[in-house]
Amino acid sequence: VGADIAIDPIHEDVESVLSNHGIKDFNTVIECVGHKKTMLDAIKYASKNAVVMLFGLGNPSDEIPIKPFEIFRKEIVIKSSYTNPYTQDRANKLINSGRINLKSLIAETVSLKELSEVLKDPARRRKGKIIIDPWKD
Repeated sequence: VGADIAIDPIHEDVESVLSNHGIKDFNTVIECVGHKKTMLDAIKYASKNAVVMLFGLGNPSDEIPIKPFEIFRKEIVIKSSYTNPYTQDRANKLINSGRINLKSLIAETVSLKELSEVLKDPARRRKGKIIIDPWKD
C-alpha cells in the first residue's frame, strides 16, 4: 500500500534489513503494535528532531524504561493518541481519492452467514482482511 520496504521483526533482523537498505533512522515513527519492545525501538530509530507517535494499545500496566538523555540528545517529540473522533472523514477522503491501494489488503469477501466459519479459522484470517458483506448470499 505504498511502503518502500516491509520488515517482519519476528523472522528478520530489523537492524540488518535497515542497514541493507541504507536506512539509519527516521524523522517520523508511528508505533502501532502496543508492545514494549516496539515502543523502545520507535525511540531508538528516531532521528534528531523526530516525532514518535505511540499509537498501539498496550497493556495498561506496561512500563518501558526511557533514557531521558537519549530523548534530550535527539530532541525527540513523543506523542500519543488514545482516539481521534475527527479521523473518519479524512480516512474516507483518502480512501476515495485512490492514493492508496486498499484492495490489495482484502483476502476475501464473505457473507454474514460465513462469519462464524471465519472466526473459527485463524489460518484463514491471517491471509488478510476479510470483508463481511451482510447483503451477500
